[in-house]
Amino acid sequence: VRLLRGGELQFVGRVDGQIELHGNRIEPGEVEHALRACPGVADAAVAVDVTGALVGYLVGEGWEPGPVLDRVAGTLPRRMVPARLVRLPALPLTGRGKLDRSALAGAGPAGLTAALCLVDAGIPVTVLESFAELTVDLRAGSYHPPTLEMLAPYGVTTRMHERGVIVPRWQIRDRTEGVLVEFDMSLLSNDTPYPYRLHFEQHKLTPILLDECRRRGNFEIHFATQVKGFWQDADGVTVTVQDADGPQDLRGGWLIGADGARSVVREGLGVDFEGFTWPERFVATNVEYDFEEYGFERANMIADPDNWAVVARLGRENLWRVTYAEDAEISEDEVFARIPKHYAAVFPGKEPYRIDAWSPYRVQERCATRFRVGRALLAGDAAHA
Repeated sequence: VRLLRGGELQFVGRVDGQIELHGNRIEPGEVEHALRACPGVADAAVAVDVTGALVGYLVGEGWEPGPVLDRVAGTLPRRMVPARLVRLPALPLTGRGKLDRSALAGAGPAGLTAALCLVDAGIPVTVLESFAELTVDLRAGSYHPPTLEMLAPYGVTTRMHERGVIVPRWQIRDRTEGVLVEFDMSLLSNDTPYPYRLHFEQHKLTPILLDECRRRGNFEIHFATQVKGFWQDADGVTVTVQDADGPQDLRGGWLIGADGARSVVREGLGVDFEGFTWPERFVATNVEYDFEEYGFERANMIADPDNWAVVARLGRENLWRVTYAEDAEISEDEVFARIPKHYAAVFPGKEPYRIDAWSPYRVQERCATRFRVGRALLAGDAAHA
């Protein structure tokens, strides 16, 4: 409530730092207090990332994710437990010395792929990464022939095959009747050297891309460095960044904004991000279960008006990604409690399973109205999501 001239009271709503997450209001200070109480954690902050997941950002060297999450889960409701943890050398601050939650955002492999193509051509590249290390979370894990062909000249595709699983066929299945259609990608063998999908989790790809960039030289990467702004002229782009040592300006010939759906670069260019967010919440789960025993291929789409799902083997281990839609209005506690119900509608047998990880997220269909403004370009989720 605000007191106006004349003695009137104006209701302005809650003025606080609460986070809206899947229909629940979460007090970040309460979560951060629980994180700071864990051994080895010097400081902590939480924020919601581009997928709608709660992420914890921790300062300190003497902690490990598993014990920290277990301890927090023992003191807070499940909806308040971060989906993952990221290590930072220091928390980002505003000019007034307050926590800058807007700077807590990560990017996918698009920037590293662009960097690899450039350094391979002899063009020096500096990558700015807001996280203190490469991220590990439940993101994409399937690559089609054009992607494999694009990465092959840089030695990446060969290294992906060392750990990935080849998927030459995929099915569309009815939940009760079984296989409706099976697609055999080996029919493309005259058109591509890779007539299949390769399943290989994204967090396993980014270390390969980074290693190949470093092998070639003319390459720098600055972790825990947030892009705060930039300006450009006819000769290049100046980027203002913030790291543990404070703000500084970096100069380059071009700027590629591969900084995710909440792109600072896109916002700085004044480019609209047109489209919409799907009303449903999607839930990605990693689970150990033997689908192949029941005739499933390593990639499957289950068609059903209520209990559709995507079922795909992730790699050489018997770990599968099962993704489905969930009510966007229920709490994360309810999302977790309802996983067995969704599994019962999708799994072909009643054998025991083990959930390795799970993460609810929102799906967007958006595209930038321009991919280039002067010497600044957009790529990856910053350009289209």
